[in-house]
Amino acid sequence: MNIATIQRRIEIIAEYEKEMKTAKEMLKSELDNDESFTKATEEYKQTVQKRKRIKDEILNRPDNKKLVDEIKHNSEEVSSLREILSTELIDLYQKNKTDQIEDGKGNHLQVVFSAKLKPSRG
Repeated sequence: MNIATIQRRIEIIAEYEKEMKTAKEMLKSELDNDESFTKATEEYKQTVQKRKRIKDEILNRPDNKKLVDEIKHNSEEVSSLREILSTELIDLYQKNKTDQIEDGKGNHLQVVFSAKLKPSRG
């Protein structure tokens, strides 16, 4: 795969994204100008607000508040551990040149890599 092919693919993706953006804007305009859709949207927003108030009341009960806090803490821990694991798996791949690993239960797992592009800082 040469650089020109990659650059062309980036251009094609950009063209599709531009076309999608234009089409989405056209559809949004159609929806915004439809009276029945606008009315239904407003009713939906009111229902969502009511649902949120009721949900917040339930989640703020003392027993539920403890569970919410526990879930939040555990979620943060899992996120941190996944980040560390990702770094460890990259290191394992670089050192051992293998994308296979066995978990503690003997299950064979494959390391999957993902690459994305973002503007560089320069």
